Amino acid sequence: MLRGTLGEELGPEQMVSLGRAMGRLGRVGLGHAGGEGAAMLGRAAGAGVVAAGGTVLGHELRFPAGAAWLAGAYGLPASLFISQIGSEITLYLFGPDGLALPHEGQRALERELSGGTPEQPAALGVWEHFAGARNRYTRQAAQSALLRDLPLRPLTLCIPQDSPADRATAETLRRMGATVIREETAGLPSFSAAQGGFALQGRDEKGRLLSPERLLTLLCLIELEDGNGRVAVPDSAPAAIDVAAAGYCGTVLRLGRDGAQARALYSRLPWLRDACFAAARLTARMGLTGESLQTLDGKAPRFSTSRQEVPLAGDSVPLLAALAAEEPRCTPVGQGVRLRTGSGWISLLPLKQRPVLRVVAECSDLELAEELCGFYARKVARLDRNLSAGK
Repeated sequence: MLRGTLGEELGPEQMVSLGRAMGRLGRVGLGHAGGEGAAMLGRAAGAGVVAAGGTVLGHELRFPAGAAWLAGAYGLPASLFISQIGSEITLYLFGPDGLALPHEGQRALERELSGGTPEQPAALGVWEHFAGARNRYTRQAAQSALLRDLPLRPLTLCIPQDSPADRATAETLRRMGATVIREETAGLPSFSAAQGGFALQGRDEKGRLLSPERLLTLLCLIELEDGNGRVAVPDSAPAAIDVAAAGYCGTVLRLGRDGAQARALYSRLPWLRDACFAAARLTARMGLTGESLQTLDGKAPRFSTSRQEVPLAGDSVPLLAALAAEEPRCTPVGQGVRLRTGSGWISLLPLKQRPVLRVVAECSDLELAEELCGFYARKVARLDRNLSAGK
């Protein structure tokens, strides 16, 4: 994921160059959302793909999680989605497994971009439109979510938001036979997409808010009970998932720690990374067993999270090494670390796009989580200042 300002870091010339680099890989998925600026950059990127002899596969899925699905479902060598909010542009690059293009793939594109005058292809490529992408997306989400080949009990659920990802989710749940109400209704569970459709949040029948981290934990619980007992999650996923897995003698892989094995498993479990698939999976479980969302939530370990982002003046690597020297309980988690305290877990993960360290505290009590998060945020800020000053 890359961010920049429209017309400054990201303009038509850069997008043509990026399109050329991607076009050499063959078929390229291309989508956009948010404004005319994103549409213009998309046209520029597509022109670059065609100029390099590649095939543009344009689609109407107007959210990045949908673009990721398309890349994985059709094994596209590369897929680009351009999102615009105001003047800020975000580029999402996906690989053939439907996940974010790995670092080596991004580096290969960067080498292409800095490689000087591009070679001319033997022939220009073509620009195609992928008709019916949303229909195929929602159909696959509904079909793959089923846990058993049994009819589901009738359910009524709320999808109160109206983003493209929420509309796709509502369509998916209707395909499963559920009644979908497009407004919050007392006594009914509700779901809404977040983070471009990559995360699901909701409320149970009592109106209790269920964060994306909480619902991810519930989805892992379902996989441990009804799947093959193995899940793969991002490095930032709650430690409560590991606690739940221990109770089922299950296995939790983390993307930064377990490499290709974790990535391959994660790509096969779309409900752990796509809001539409996640809502369908939860609906399938409730429709199969008759559990309410509140009952299902009660089966997972209780936890609350608090997070802060600490801007860094220096490099995160020596900073985390200095923290580990003071905190011997630190264990590596991808590019970051995690440590167990007497009251919960602390995760410290550097962001890839910005010089920032994300601090996440996970405890049974929200007030305690906020206290721990603040304590470690101040601690890493102090260590960063000391390292920058050569102390």
